[in-house]
Amino acid sequence: MTTTATPWTPLLFLRALVGRTLIFFLLWAALAGREFLNEWPLVVVSVCAATAASFLMWPPQTWAWRPAGLITFAPYFLWQSLMGGTDVARRALSPKLPISPGVFEMDLRLKREPARVFLIWTVSLLPGTAGIGLNEQRMRIHVLNTDAPNESRLRRLEDAVASLFGERLTDDGALKSKRNAE
Repeated sequence: MTTTATPWTPLLFLRALVGRTLIFFLLWAALAGREFLNEWPLVVVSVCAATAASFLMWPPQTWAWRPAGLITFAPYFLWQSLMGGTDVARRALSPKLPISPGVFEMDLRLKREPARVFLIWTVSLLPGTAGIGLNEQRMRIHVLNTDAPNESRLRRLEDAVASLFGERLTDDGALKSKRNAE
């Protein structure tokens, strides 16, 4: 993944190192329960390995989220996840619901690659959608119902991701439908 990231500084590196180490340590503690310190050498090696791997996969500032954006995105994400799960359950229990599958291609307004990648990862939380492709400024989305208000939901998600990453969206991208494709 190529990005235009902020150059590393010692403070940035230290902050990322401490933050990631703490996250991996807390994750280990949460998964292992009360007995996690009984195997402290394994904890130290595993946390150090996970932290090092995270620096190789995501250098500092590649995924620079704004705290205010995260505060507004989290409730949106949770609500949309709940709605998506409810929609899937309804469709499984009531096969009479309308299904008109298709593939949409959408021009993205997001400029930074990490924001575009995060967008396609989160597209699947919307009811009846799945991100299936990303090519520069264009995203492909499979939908269960082409008659649903897909464009407005996808644009709201793009707006939420833009806020999370601190981007300003200016021009409107086009949404094109390929009904019953693939």
